[in-house]
Amino acid sequence: MNSYASLEFLALTENSLSGAIPSSLGNLSSLAVLIAAENQLTGGIPASLARLSNIHILDLTYNNLSGTVPNSIYNLSLLTYLGIAGNGLVGTLPSNMGNTLPNIENLVMSGNNFQGWIPGSLANATNLVILHLAQNSFSGVIPSLGSLPNLQKLMLFQNQWLEAGDWMFLSSLMNCTQLAMLTLDGNNLKGDLPSLVTNLSRSLEYLAGSNHITGTIPAGIGDLVSLSMLYLRVLRVP
Repeated sequence: MNSYASLEFLALTENSLSGAIPSSLGNLSSLAVLIAAENQLTGGIPASLARLSNIHILDLTYNNLSGTVPNSIYNLSLLTYLGIAGNGLVGTLPSNMGNTLPNIENLVMSGNNFQGWIPGSLANATNLVILHLAQNSFSGVIPSLGSLPNLQKLMLFQNQWLEAGDWMFLSSLMNCTQLAMLTLDGNNLKGDLPSLVTNLSRSLEYLAGSNHITGTIPAGIGDLVSLSMLYLRVLRVP
């Protein structure tokens, strides 16, 4: 790979590539875009990819990757897109990843087996547009993300053990005026659905919250004028 040191764009999407990701890819010092999605790649994500200091887009979605993500990958500060969804990755997310990925716009990590808390530092990644952490095994209280002015999609469904706590995270989302999709179904959210849900962005089109919620549906839900789908399938109303 040394002879391709000036290569900036490498797209290998939707082929039938198999085997491990070559560690020599880390020698492509000029690489800004690496897309190897929808193949049959196996093994772990090589730590050598953390040497790609100019990388903006890293897309390894929908392969058969396994193991933990090297923490050094989360130090690629120019990344705007990190896609590792649809693999068999495990482990926890670094508590400071929102600080080490200051330019991240799309963080797509769904369909793995990540565990632990969702880092509160993601609130510092103020360029985030899409945060897709669904279908993992995250636990603990959902962090407040109200400092993300560009957030359009927050997808946390089917994590089983995520909790609402005092619902502060929902209150904070009132500041996310671009929010169009909020999916929380298939978690462990309990208690009454706060009336403040009606104060979410008027841009909100899709709201899913199938959990262990009690109480009544807030009367002001109709104020969400852009809402085209409301999914509260197992809402328990006394």
